[in-house]
Amino acid sequence: MVGGELQRLLDALRIAGSDPDRLAEVVGSSIQRLAREPEHRVAMRSELRERLSPARSTHAFTEVGLLSDEGIAEGVLRRLGERVAPAPAAGDVLEDVLRQSLRGRDRRWLSRLDESQLCAWLEALGVNDEKWHDPAELASALVILATRVAGAGMDARLSSRMPSLEAWSSPFLELSRAVDEFAADVATTGVLDRREAAVDVVERCRDQVRDLREAKKSMGTTLRLSSASLRMLQQLDRLRLLMDCASPGHRVPALARLALDLGQEVCRAQPIGHFVRQKLDLVAYLVIGHAAQKGAQYAVRTSAEYRAFWFKSMLGGFLVAGFASLKLHLGHENLAPVPQALIYGANYAVCFALIFLLGATLATKQPALTASRLADALAGGPGYSPLFVERVRAIWRSQFVSFLGNIIGAGVFTIAFAFAFERATGRALIGDAEAQKLAAKLHPWRSGTLIYAAVAGVMLSAAGFIAGYIDNAMVFHKVGDRVRSGGGIFRLVPGARLREQLAGRIEAKAGALSGNVILGFMLGSAGAFGAILGIPFDIRHIAFGSSHAALSVWQVPSAFGYVDVALLLLSVSCIGLINFLVSFSITLAVAINARRLEGVDWRAQLAHLWRLMRAEPLSFLLPRS
Repeated sequence: MVGGELQRLLDALRIAGSDPDRLAEVVGSSIQRLAREPEHRVAMRSELRERLSPARSTHAFTEVGLLSDEGIAEGVLRRLGERVAPAPAAGDVLEDVLRQSLRGRDRRWLSRLDESQLCAWLEALGVNDEKWHDPAELASALVILATRVAGAGMDARLSSRMPSLEAWSSPFLELSRAVDEFAADVATTGVLDRREAAVDVVERCRDQVRDLREAKKSMGTTLRLSSASLRMLQQLDRLRLLMDCASPGHRVPALARLALDLGQEVCRAQPIGHFVRQKLDLVAYLVIGHAAQKGAQYAVRTSAEYRAFWFKSMLGGFLVAGFASLKLHLGHENLAPVPQALIYGANYAVCFALIFLLGATLATKQPALTASRLADALAGGPGYSPLFVERVRAIWRSQFVSFLGNIIGAGVFTIAFAFAFERATGRALIGDAEAQKLAAKLHPWRSGTLIYAAVAGVMLSAAGFIAGYIDNAMVFHKVGDRVRSGGGIFRLVPGARLREQLAGRIEAKAGALSGNVILGFMLGSAGAFGAILGIPFDIRHIAFGSSHAALSVWQVPSAFGYVDVALLLLSVSCIGLINFLVSFSITLAVAINARRLEGVDWRAQLAHLWRLMRAEPLSFLLPRS
């Protein structure tokens, strides 16, 4: 362990914890003492040199804190193996030296430590006056990173999407050479005349990778390409940081940033969880942009749009009423559980597919798309975003009118179906006992209704991600262009005009239609699979809940007083609210993580939103024009 002055400073920082003011006080006190007491400064520098100088740093510089190129299964298994039977620490490797000096809980204060204060502390320590590492180690790290980035940039999977990467003017062809020359100067003469040329090439490479990632909506991507491009960006950032560490005029800020990055990474308490989250964020990045594009249509700004949403939601309620009534009869077939689950799922799948194809609206399908749209509004930076607040207002209007349309439409049309069925057949759509059983399942606290509504919300968000994934696959594999070319199986489609129409429909609707069908199977079969597994697992959806509540009251009106009807209305409203909040929250969180939006000032966003709601409450329910 570290001893002496450095240990006392670490102990003081640990006591300060994550309180920024106390941390600033500790660091400020240390800076004053370094400036006031030369012997203290000498002792501190001696301790740091004793610990860091013998340590080999190349691996830490090129790997620690950067995204791994392992697959999820491979990475999790390797990390589990390291936790069960860790390799012995190597005393001469920088990351192991840091682990011996820092504890897992130190990440609390490292993440809160002010970078400018750390720069001031390094200045007071005099880091520019001495060499803390072998220049050859730093030069090796520079060359290794540049070689890896250049090789990844020449990958055939990347260049097939952006042919400019293989052009003679491509910065990836220049990167290794420019950084090699700079690294040679670092390791030998120390004269860094070629630094600016190397920095220029690094920046041009970074611009190319960013262009590739931004083009994913038009070109599509894969998990492997998303992972590779993100790793390249991180390697380029680390390469630039190490170049600054080697340059006297930029050394102190770069060393401060590097120290914080490495320190936080070696203190990470759950490397397996962090690794899995990184990979899942890449999956989200793969699909979330397409969801945001679709989410643009779910916003109400004018009276005409409001009326359109009303009719669409009533149509959605009408379709739900028919298929919700049909499901009650599908349960009378006395089938085995698995076929029963598939039939229920197919019933809902057809319902949701028709809702999409006929242009109807289902309120709870919107959050998985609109949340991604909101995350786009936050991409400008952590400060207050008027666009975010305005989109919240427009989305809330669409949700409100869709909820009303779905509830009223599903309830009214279910009663109409039940009346028509009774007139046509001479018997009731369902029996009295079954009607009361349906109502009991919707009771807000005597059943698992609210929990099941949350389960439905999770499935709704998952269906949105699946739709985005399929949209991305259609774009990446150029399915539309394959249809238009008329090759292979598409020779069976006669005429270029018909192929063009088919290609356009596949590009526009394949993801959303697939997502609706999959959602139908998930929602429809949930209860049956809960019965198969012997666990209380089911879903509650606002439109289907409204349909069943209306049917119950219509069938046995004498069994329901005013309080009972009010409870059913409350339950259906709560189901809709929970469907919305769960689906919306999951998708918004995933969208923000996928876009790597950090430091969003939610307090400022919500404060402005609250002020607007107090000033113009009706504008969140009704359009202003």
